[in-house]
Amino acid sequence: MRALALRPLSEYTNPAAYLRRTMLNLASNAHRSSGRARRALRRLGAPTEARVDYPSDLEDLLQLAPVQRAAVYLAVVEGLSHAAIGETLGCSEAAARTRVSRG
Repeated sequence: MRALALRPLSEYTNPAAYLRRTMLNLASNAHRSSGRARRALRRLGAPTEARVDYPSDLEDLLQLAPVQRAAVYLAVVEGLSHAAIGETLGCSEAAARTRVSRG
């Protein structure tokens, strides 16, 4: 939202890459934040597992590492090939295939 407040998305050099990187950064931040929260709850002696009455696919996605989540997103939502996913994530095509498969 901050980037869009500065200028329209069409003025960015590569908006798709910018949005993918933003999503990966947000996922990484959320993963680190949830880890800190779990450790704090453990120190307090509070139960770390919350009861979920209606589990969703989103909860399953949040359990993935940020890089695996990004790989799944790029494959399923963006429809990119494994080679393109590897290039975007900075890994080989085989590693990208593995991340998508495991995710």
